[in-house]
Amino acid sequence: MLGMKALRPDDQISVRDAFLAMRNFLYRYWEEGKRTDDGLREVLSDSSLRIWKQQGDEPRTADPAFWHDWTGAVQDALDGIQPEDVMGSPETAPRPE
Repeated sequence: MLGMKALRPDDQISVRDAFLAMRNFLYRYWEEGKRTDDGLREVLSDSSLRIWKQQGDEPRTADPAFWHDWTGAVQDALDGIQPEDVMGSPETAPRPE
């Protein structure tokens, strides 16, 4: 990451680049923490863009619904909706047994 440009909170990127940034972040989180969580592994697998060819302007993920879900999350972010607004606080959510 040498020579990386300093990013500002108001820098803008495309929806596709934001998707790739999210995947890079999760992958680094996975690798650096030596995670073994199957849920995160499934998200990384389902969100892969390398498995399918793009159709027109729309990227295709390994799980066809993943891109649609991603664009919905982007719209929520643009509308100012946080995950806690929709799902409740992670601190109070029931833990799986």
